[in-house]
Order: sequence, then C-alpha cells, then structure tokens
Amino acid sequence: MRVSAFHAPGLANDRNAAALRANQSRLSDERQAARLNAVPLLAWHRQF
Repeated sequence: MRVSAFHAPGLANDRNAAALRANQSRLSDERQAARLNAVPLLAWHRQF
C-alpha cells in the first residue's frame, strides 16, 4: 500500500513545507517587484 507524502510524517513533509515557504516568499518578492515596476509605467503614461 502506498502512503502519500502528505500523510507520511517526516522528511518528505518537511521538504514540501520548505518548498512551499520558498515559493510563497518568491511570489511575494515578484509581486513587490511588479508593484515597483508599475510606478514608472504610470508616470510614463501620464506624459500622454
């Protein structure tokens, strides 16, 4: 019988949790960078 990594406590679960945290922090970094990139774009758009 196969046990999924989600139900198996231990290493696989820790690795999944670490990957999830890294992914969430990377997403928030990308969101922040996108917000910073939008500011010059809005300023550029006001010229027209």
